Amino acid sequence: LSSLVFAEYIHMVTPVTRRFAAIALAAFSTSLYLGVAASAYQVQPLTYFLTPTGPKSQTRLTVINTDATQLDAELAVFSVDVDVDGKRAFTPADDQFLIFPPQASIKPGAAQSFQVRYIGDPAITQGRIYVVRVKQLNINYVEREVKPGTTSRVAIMLNFNTTAVVQPVKAHDDVAIVSNLTPLAGKDAKSVGFVATVANSGDAVADLSALKWRLLRDGKSEDLEIMKLKFGETSMLAPGAQRRIVLDGALGQGAQLQLASAG
Repeated sequence: LSSLVFAEYIHMVTPVTRRFAAIALAAFSTSLYLGVAASAYQVQPLTYFLTPTGPKSQTRLTVINTDATQLDAELAVFSVDVDVDGKRAFTPADDQFLIFPPQASIKPGAAQSFQVRYIGDPAITQGRIYVVRVKQLNINYVEREVKPGTTSRVAIMLNFNTTAVVQPVKAHDDVAIVSNLTPLAGKDAKSVGFVATVANSGDAVADLSALKWRLLRDGKSEDLEIMKLKFGETSMLAPGAQRRIVLDGALGQGAQLQLASAG
């Protein structure tokens, strides 16, 4: 048996711990194959903030090949639009960045640095969200015995998405809650959750996971663990955008969501 698994490791900015979320784009993929893919290489950093001009308009991405075989990789850039539920849409934007080298072959145990430099509009007045994707060009093969006498051979390719935010030096975000916690429509709110809507009226991209959130219940305010909130595929909120935030479980019963800086 022979199959191809295309795995994409997407940097989910939501958790404070900056975890990865693995998405297998094939129904037959398993945690075993994804685990093997995850060990193939690493990328650092996963999130970075750049300015439109000057020395801070560039950074370096380091790709570390932790596999036993050569890694062939290339970098591609996409501008990102995010809807109110946090779902991302990608548009090719290679003309907005200079990547050097654009491709590289990395030996086992070695690391390769890529220079990532913003060369788009130097006079932008608001923050913008991009993804710089590290794409594996060669294929890793994994074999395992699915039953006596039958071996499954799977070809795995792995991509990493890193988040690049470009914004003016003096830009500031301004996040406010515009619609507070209500039960999720058509769901059992006690077990599924509640939803609130926030808006960013500032000119900088806001990282919702970096803000301090609280719950107000019976006149008392309590800190809220960031892991209890779901921001969708990214916690980055663009200027002028809104986001529906989901609160897990029954925590929102009889409560209001607050930003620690508000009131």
